[in-house]
Formats: sequence, structure tokens, C-alpha cells
Amino acid sequence: MNKVLVLSQDKTLFQRVEGEIVSKDSIRLYTFTNSLDLIKYYLANYASLILLDADIVKSDVLKLIEIIHNINQEAKLILLISPENMSICSSALSLGILSYQVKPVSPENMVELIFSVLQNPIDSH
Repeated sequence: MNKVLVLSQDKTLFQRVEGEIVSKDSIRLYTFTNSLDLIKYYLANYASLILLDADIVKSDVLKLIEIIHNINQEAKLILLISPENMSICSSALSLGILSYQVKPVSPENMVELIFSVLQNPIDSH
């Protein structure tokens, strides 16, 4: 079972994403609105992928990326970012995030991204 940790306040987006992937049985989403709760969970549980909404932690997102990589250097991270915060992308990429997605992101694109990173096939409906 692949665990995907999500730091986001966009409950609607990730409820729709979870609805798409829950039938696949191989992926489970865990959504957090507080970065400390995400870190606490990650310390006790391995996750295959972590999605971070940079707008929640703002200027601390780079520090959060460093903390996660200090816990597990191989952590797969993707940054969700609004256009006005694009200036941190190059720094985040240099810290080892896989990629970033500029908001708004559709549920379909988020599902495709998760499956492509985890290398699971996507069933066509």
C-alpha cells in the first residue's frame, strides 16, 4: 500500500482525488492542514509521496523540505504553489523536490501526477 501525505487546506480537491484513487486499493491519502502533524505522522510512518501546499507554510516551506529530507533523504516531494509564490521554486528544486504544480490543479491532473510518481497504471474510464 502506497501512502501519500498531503499538506493542504483544499479539502474539496483532495476529497475528489481520494474518490478517484480509493478504488485502486494500492494508494491511501492522508491529508493534514498543519505541517507539524504531517511531520509527526511521517516520523512514525513511511510514505511513498508527500504533497506540500507552499501557501500553507509560506516562507517556511524550504525549511519543511529540509526537515523531511533529514528524516528520509529519499523522500519524494511535490510542491503545490500559487503563481505569486513561484520565486521559491528554484530553491525548492535545489533541495530535491521532484516537481511543482502551479495552482489551481484539477483533481484529474493530481491523480495522474500521483500515479505517475508512484508508477501505478491509471485505468481509463
